[in-house]
Amino acid sequence: MKKDDTSFSWNGDTGSIAGTCITARKNGNDIVITIPKEAYLKDVNSFVFKIDVKMDEVTDWTNAKVYKNTVTVTDEHKKEWGVGEQTQTITNSEETKLVTKSGKPNGNDKSLLEYSVGINPKGKDLLQDGDGGTLNLKDVLEYDYNPWDSKAKITLVPGSVTVYLRNSDDTKGSKLSSEEYSYTYREEAINTGGNKDGDPAQNRKNILELIVPDNKALILEYQYKCIGVVGKWVQPKNTASLYGNGNVKDSANTGTSSQLQDSSAGANINGITIYKVDSVNNGLYLEGAEFILYEWNDQENDYVINQKLLRSNKEGEINIENLKHNQAYKLVETRAPVGYEISDEIANGYLFYISDPDISTYPSKKPDNFTGHYLTGGQVVYYPNTKSSSYTLPETGGIGTNRFTAVGLALMAGSLMCGYVMRRKRREGRRN
Repeated sequence: MKKDDTSFSWNGDTGSIAGTCITARKNGNDIVITIPKEAYLKDVNSFVFKIDVKMDEVTDWTNAKVYKNTVTVTDEHKKEWGVGEQTQTITNSEETKLVTKSGKPNGNDKSLLEYSVGINPKGKDLLQDGDGGTLNLKDVLEYDYNPWDSKAKITLVPGSVTVYLRNSDDTKGSKLSSEEYSYTYREEAINTGGNKDGDPAQNRKNILELIVPDNKALILEYQYKCIGVVGKWVQPKNTASLYGNGNVKDSANTGTSSQLQDSSAGANINGITIYKVDSVNNGLYLEGAEFILYEWNDQENDYVINQKLLRSNKEGEINIENLKHNQAYKLVETRAPVGYEISDEIANGYLFYISDPDISTYPSKKPDNFTGHYLTGGQVVYYPNTKSSSYTLPETGGIGTNRFTAVGLALMAGSLMCGYVMRRKRREGRRN
């Protein structure tokens, strides 16, 4: 810069200062600026060069990156006169978050939490494979369970998981076909301290995992139901992470609070609801699963039958009502839905216990070594089945339609033959 504060800049390869030509050439990530002797022999104290750079679009760039810039001054004989370095942390200001997340209580029922997750809002080819692969979204809701206070349990609302196409104005478009995505849901718990009548304090995680298509801008919506002591609060935190090719593409989190309300309007507080689902896609509800419910009997020192023939309906639902608090139960699946099998994990039954602090009214009845699930009245339990590897639909194999056709024709032929014989005998009888 000159003493009179005039400055030098250029938009191309060359520029001038005080009538002297200065050149700049780009070679990869290197820029070579050549200052002729005539320029620096004039009344100039120093030169200041400003170089603006723009990052190329990188679709999987979600975190700030650190770059180092080095400047070396040499003369025409390539003698080095000085070196300077600078480290710069750069954030891609033009990048759009690949995952956004929001959550809020339902306007009418504060114990119902509603979540919305934006996925790949620009509909980019994040896998860069060009063939429309799939992405994995892992959504984790985490909270603390306190058996002395709120006794809050949070469970995914059945049928609430819905994926929409995202419009250009960021509004919901049409629903994505159920054939284009799938999801699984599970609950995990780690004991964190003491217990109340065997019901332990826990850190609990609800894990919702989806497989969704790449190259599409999507909006995921789902709901959680919070149940427990009316009037108490629960404060879960929720994180959604998007994966592709095993690598995290982006993540987002949100937190909200829910006040527990009377759940009698939406669920049986003296019972639980079982949902039979496909083990690979929990969005497929299974009809026709049959169960027997057992309860613990202290006199028998064993489980005895409480209810027979509990059967899942078209929605995969079984409402088990009129359960006793502080009573151990065992739910045993006796017949799997058609085309499915009872896995080894659930073959011995699902043990559960609805705890209540009022043990004077509800005396505890459970085995000393009870290791089942401590539930809250009204809680939803997802009970998966695995597709049978040996099952095939009749029209595509197995017993097949041909066998039925053959049997039918044989019965028809037999019936006709029988009729013919009887008519012949009657005619012969009349002749005689």
